[in-house]
Amino acid sequence: MSFILELNHEYFADGLSAEVLALLAPIDGQRIEVQQFVTRMFRQMRRQRTDAHDFSERLALVTGAMLQHILPGAWGSIPPITQTGRHTAIDEYLARNPWRPLGAGDGLLDLGCGFPPVTTLETADRFPQVSIVGADPSFGEYLVKEASGDYAVFDAHHRLLYFQPAARSAERWRAMFTDPAETRARFAAHLTALRPHLPETLPVSRHVSADGVEIMRNPIAGFERPNVSFRRLGIGDGGLHGFAAARCFNLLYYFDRAFQEESLRWLSHTLIEGGISLTGADWTRSRCARYSVHRREHGAVTAKEFAFSIDNIRPFDLVTFFTLHDDDPGTALMAQLIGVLHGDTRFREDSARRMDEIQQQLGFCARKPDGYLGGVLPSLAAEEAMLASDRIGAALERDGFPERAVDVLMRNGYRAWVNCVGHIAVDPLELP
Repeated sequence: MSFILELNHEYFADGLSAEVLALLAPIDGQRIEVQQFVTRMFRQMRRQRTDAHDFSERLALVTGAMLQHILPGAWGSIPPITQTGRHTAIDEYLARNPWRPLGAGDGLLDLGCGFPPVTTLETADRFPQVSIVGADPSFGEYLVKEASGDYAVFDAHHRLLYFQPAARSAERWRAMFTDPAETRARFAAHLTALRPHLPETLPVSRHVSADGVEIMRNPIAGFERPNVSFRRLGIGDGGLHGFAAARCFNLLYYFDRAFQEESLRWLSHTLIEGGISLTGADWTRSRCARYSVHRREHGAVTAKEFAFSIDNIRPFDLVTFFTLHDDDPGTALMAQLIGVLHGDTRFREDSARRMDEIQQQLGFCARKPDGYLGGVLPSLAAEEAMLASDRIGAALERDGFPERAVDVLMRNGYRAWVNCVGHIAVDPLELP
């Protein structure tokens, strides 16, 4: 029996559709890192009480086609993947939270901000009177960009660190990774051809272009603003302190629980007394969000809130499941909470019915006659497909499902509330 069929048997009692199994089939021949991720993903689905009919063809396609390309084993390091508009709700949380709202004159540390640092710049637009430091050890020395917008980043010794497509679609990832050696060689050839034409002056960003290819030295400097600076630093490094807030998203889930706990203690030392840290994961327009909020009190870090977005109850993307370790506290707690929600018959049936209606209207993972969730209609543009999850989540929020979820959790012994940005929140120190 193949690896995927074994998982189907163990976690879904052989219930997955033939279409989903076919889309997941490429996992059978993948490296152990990929198969371990999928095993954790299936295990989390069981904890969340996910029905086999709710495993969409869209999620299966993304898992089978993209997962192997976005895990660290494909790069040799943690890839600095980011997405425009990712922190929309998180920025609002920083402005409106009850623990320590971000205000004029404050400092914000955006740790692991990725490249290009689009989310840091969007936060700077939201908080023009806040001093922001974007920190990431993966900032490279050279950026090579092709006419398509696809790019590669090299270090000072001309070693390729990573390459990424301009469009975050399964098709573009496949195009760049079908022959990764060829992609690496192509970008290295661009660097060799254009590098001699670059001036040496630093720290100012410099660039030259020819035949549709652009090369830039010290590319991160080109993104700096009066209220935004960038530093090639990461967790555990010195020189970062005095911040009212620290944000670290889509990074700590690469590490085990012990490292995460040590990172939280380190983060607390970057904060002023009463300052807060937000750590977790999210994707387009803060969907697939889950995050923990801690505050520095009397020199120590204190947990205040764990929250997640309502769309996680039926995920279509990998971010909901993203972790490289079995003991990741965020995915475990969210799975526990969603399992409680799905254990409530009325909530489960009502939310499923509403999501089915929205998905049918959007042409996105609509329910098929056999009862299984399908994929994305060819007529749906790639950008519309990216935003479909946001539209589903927004509709559920308008219809009051976060409030209904809180009611279910409270009846099951949790101290829960809808937080200032509409996410479902619980007190992590008072779990039943």
